[in-house]
Amino acid sequence: MNISISKGVLKVKNAILIAVCLTSYHYTVAQEIVWASKVVKFSSETGIKAYSANQILGKPNATPDSSGNAWRPNSQGKPETIEVSFNSKMKAKQLFIVESLNPGFIKSVVVKNSDGIEFPVANYISKSAIKGPRLLTINLADYSMNISSAIITLIPVKNVSVSIDAVGLTDSENTFKLVNNVQVEQVVKVAPVIKQDTTALPVEEPASDKKKNKKKK
Repeated sequence: MNISISKGVLKVKNAILIAVCLTSYHYTVAQEIVWASKVVKFSSETGIKAYSANQILGKPNATPDSSGNAWRPNSQGKPETIEVSFNSKMKAKQLFIVESLNPGFIKSVVVKNSDGIEFPVANYISKSAIKGPRLLTINLADYSMNISSAIITLIPVKNVSVSIDAVGLTDSENTFKLVNNVQVEQVVKVAPVIKQDTTALPVEEPASDKKKNKKKK
């Protein structure tokens, strides 16, 4: 009876150990992100449907085969601006901008709190396009407030098209990355894999066998 119970306990322990090891590998998991739900204002757009300002709303969905699913300003080398709002009361710690075409021309990013007060959170020097697409991440950990909207200003080069696919917020401080152009996923750090100790322990001789051995001597 004791032997069968011991084997059962051992099986349970091994199952738990295997589960821990499997979940310790490097993997990515989608984290909750609130994506922009409304366009407040914008400077220009290339199309009425494809490449329109409304294409910036929601989750990223612009791929090389569906590039019209992103906002593309009708730029001729002049500053372009778009403001988007969020349907959330989240105290965000990071702001995401998914640049689907020719990243690198964003000049500044300003966020507004629930009272409409503006806070500049990023400024860049735009020189030339970066190989994309790109997930631009802005740290908002120092701003303990509910963000209602974000204002993005670009200064593209004349005759160079730029596109922004999506803008999002998260209350996570973890690192995120862009996968397959349209998936923003949290990167989970590698945890050490626990190995099972398979070293054989010495088996103690039963008391009855010890007595028999003594008699033989």
